[in-house]
Amino acid sequence: MASFLRGIADALAAGLDAVSWSIATTTVERRNWATIDADSMMEPRVFVVPGNATVTRVSRDVIQSDYTVNVFVGRHVDTDAEVDGMLDLADQVARHLVARQSEWNAADEECRKIAEAI
Repeated sequence: MASFLRGIADALAAGLDAVSWSIATTTVERRNWATIDADSMMEPRVFVVPGNATVTRVSRDVIQSDYTVNVFVGRHVDTDAEVDGMLDLADQVARHLVARQSEWNAADEECRKIAEAI
């Protein structure tokens, strides 16, 4: 499951990296954990970190796996204008993820078919 979770995080990071964000200097980083020094983050960063997998038995023969990937948006800011820009960026990232939810649901269905075939 861990490799599948890492694969989801990798794909999510790649998708976010392909976006042109409202703050052009924004970078996307895929990490295993988001340990950062905020004082050194002069440019905005979006961190994608694998979260966890929760397995639930649905019936005797069926289990459901729910995966969590965490997305963090960060930057060292000194002014209210920079804070406003970061809030806008965080909102933009969230809206992007929600807008792509149907794509992830379709990918999840493909993964289910593969798992059933094994």
